[in-house]
Amino acid sequence: MLCVWTVRSHEYADEVPRFLGQLPASERQRAEAFHFERDRVSYAVSHYALRQVLAGHLGLDGFGHAFEIGPRGKPSLPRAFADSGLEFSLSHTHGLALIAVSRLGVVGVDVERVVDTVDVHGLAASVFAESESRHLAGLDAAAARHGFFRLWVRKEAYVKARGIGLADGLREPVLDPAALDAAGGAQVRHAGGSTWAEWPIAVPDGYCAALYQCLDNAASAVRVVPEIRAWRPADRQDEAVRQQRAVP
Repeated sequence: MLCVWTVRSHEYADEVPRFLGQLPASERQRAEAFHFERDRVSYAVSHYALRQVLAGHLGLDGFGHAFEIGPRGKPSLPRAFADSGLEFSLSHTHGLALIAVSRLGVVGVDVERVVDTVDVHGLAASVFAESESRHLAGLDAAAARHGFFRLWVRKEAYVKARGIGLADGLREPVLDPAALDAAGGAQVRHAGGSTWAEWPIAVPDGYCAALYQCLDNAASAVRVVPEIRAWRPADRQDEAVRQQRAVP
């Protein structure tokens, strides 16, 4: 099972007080610490949605447990749920969040809003591999901006799946510049001693997203197709039944 839930967080801004009331104290404090309201909304809605999604896949009515935090900050289910085999990854940006859940192995997802305020060439030169930044330098401004964010989400999804953190940079894995805008089926690569499959995730215009999944072997990628689901609060509509008792 590999599933990606899409969350349009801006649609639930009016629900934030209720959502915050159902989050652990540590997450409420983190949400309240944001300076900008849009960041508070993004954090509160995405973390509430994550806990609803996990509850559904675990067959629970709710999930209020504290996460285990790895040495580089990667969250995972508490040890009491280790037998479930469930892995997850959360990414959120202004207006949109993605939640990936898998029973196939570690998973990472990233979504970013494409903005005009980033110095794509300067940042690419400092964090990407030389071949990647050189490829971006040969593109016109619009293509370079799109290519930068496509490359960023692919690399960050991989980093999140491995749990190695952004502090180590985004120079690995080195990606094929010709495949920056690749779409369709999974791309398979070998990195860190493991086999990885990568998928672009369809998101609204103005965003870029990617998914990484660790697999037993390259052949597995042919059989695995991520299921994309739209998240709604469980008490808003009939989809509650499917979310609260999601198919394992």
